[in-house]
Amino acid sequence: MEIANGQWVAGARGAVVVDEHIKFSVFLILGSLPVIWICLALAQGRLAFQLPRGYLFPAGLLLLACLISSVNAVDPGRHWMTAWQVFILPLLLFLVIALQKWDRQESLSLLMAMLPVGVLAAFTGLDQFFEWDQLGWGEKFPRYGLGSFFFSPNLAAEYLALLLPLSVACLVAGHRYRKVLGLFAGFLMLVFVILTKARAAWVGLLGGVFLTLLLLLVAVWFYRDSLNVRPFLRKVFIVLGGLGGGFLVLLVLTPYWAIGKGDDLPGPTPPLRENRFIEEFQSIFHGQSNARLEIWSDSWRMCRKKAGAFGVGAGQFRICFPKFINSSQAMFNDSIEGHKFKQTRRAHNDYLQLLAELGWVGLLAWLWLWGRVVKGGLRSVLCTLRAGDWASLFVLICLLATVLSLAVSMFFDFPSRMPSTITIGWVCLGLLAGMEIRDRVNFEIKGDGKPLVVLVSILVLFFSSLLSWHTIKGDFFRVQGLLANQQGDRENSIRFYEIALENMPWDETLWFHLYRLHRQEFKMEKALAIAQGHLRRNPWYYPSMKNELDCLMQMGRWNEARASLGQILKVFPNHPNATRLKASVGVWDED
Repeated sequence: MEIANGQWVAGARGAVVVDEHIKFSVFLILGSLPVIWICLALAQGRLAFQLPRGYLFPAGLLLLACLISSVNAVDPGRHWMTAWQVFILPLLLFLVIALQKWDRQESLSLLMAMLPVGVLAAFTGLDQFFEWDQLGWGEKFPRYGLGSFFFSPNLAAEYLALLLPLSVACLVAGHRYRKVLGLFAGFLMLVFVILTKARAAWVGLLGGVFLTLLLLLVAVWFYRDSLNVRPFLRKVFIVLGGLGGGFLVLLVLTPYWAIGKGDDLPGPTPPLRENRFIEEFQSIFHGQSNARLEIWSDSWRMCRKKAGAFGVGAGQFRICFPKFINSSQAMFNDSIEGHKFKQTRRAHNDYLQLLAELGWVGLLAWLWLWGRVVKGGLRSVLCTLRAGDWASLFVLICLLATVLSLAVSMFFDFPSRMPSTITIGWVCLGLLAGMEIRDRVNFEIKGDGKPLVVLVSILVLFFSSLLSWHTIKGDFFRVQGLLANQQGDRENSIRFYEIALENMPWDETLWFHLYRLHRQEFKMEKALAIAQGHLRRNPWYYPSMKNELDCLMQMGRWNEARASLGQILKVFPNHPNATRLKASVGVWDED
């Protein structure tokens, strides 16, 4: 990174916040390692290919949707970045886990390895809420704000909610220290999840557990004559009842124990009230957060008109959505009048966004693959129930609860787009498939197939390393540019942002920061070049469209300014300031 050549701002930290860029960089490296190892082991004949039936076809169909949808992508760079991070690498990780047999102890070891991170995250969140100053963390443990451990506590709760069933698996099926770790981790994470008021996490967790129980009851009912049902139901209801009761008790008693300095969080969240948590829990069903109902309505319009068989391309939702703003017009208007423009980047419903980006083929492949995993998990539950293997049974149930919790929360938010929830969800999917009873003959990779497997491992290493390096470097210089600008060093700030932009050209904020720096120095040609450069990648991004118009007006290029305004009003026909904008470029309505 050439840090020694004057590119380190005095007193700066390389990463001010553990943001999405850093997390994805870690996922790209660590997620690719097992894929590479398994591929090489298959090529050397040290492992056999043992994938159960029914997985390869939907997996291949999902990969096909990623490839073909690239034809429709407005920004190919963002498409391939998103396709690799969100679809292809997670799919490969799932396959390499699923094609090996996993017993209960092996699965528990992997699940237990996830819990310490959940403990750290929950403890950090609790400190930020209660502000335990007596611990003396000081600046080394910054709390809410840009320098906090969490960019958003509510998003952190969404992946901790997925770890809660896994902590129950360690508590019920583990031995000795695993039980202690499961109990300790589960309690800390549950308290943190409640404190965050993360509605998608709450509904996802409770909905996933309820759906798991419902599917189990249906499966047991159909096979009730061949199963010892009563002991199973008794154990399940005792465990679920205890956990559900503990959650509700903590929730109802929150006015008495959830009192901390960090309660009044930044943003619109109101301070503690006696019934606030209940109101937060109920409001998600009415779409009362971030205009969800309106965004869903416009997202569905987009799907009807643009999705087709293969969609508009991975990561292209945020680019194409402005053309379909209708129901969410009020949110757009408020954003224009506010101090900071808020772009709708996600549908807050992963199924709608998946349909828009990968089309009906992509959505069908996704549902088919996940449905096949759940079906296989239920078959494994019935097999372990017949065998009376209670420990393995509860591991399978907890894995099902995690997977279904993720599936439910995808209706209300974007967990399939976050690195932490991607990792937990796809690993648990792989474990469910890996614990499934095989009904096919295993085979090894022979002769002609080995070079192909080695090539796959090389490509995974190459793409993951390249994307991870560019992301880390781009994020580092993004932070350096921010800090240099705060210190009044605009020359270095521009230089740092340009380096960041070379590595992460899909990041809208970098284009916006560079434009603002050139605009402040009244370098209009450079500012215009930045605005138009971004519009070539994201042609309907309103701030850049407005920036282009402002530059052209400042430079007296009125014909181009009128053409630029015409493009704005074509994309946003209900623009609240249309009349004023027309007058500013010398165009008046006939009336």
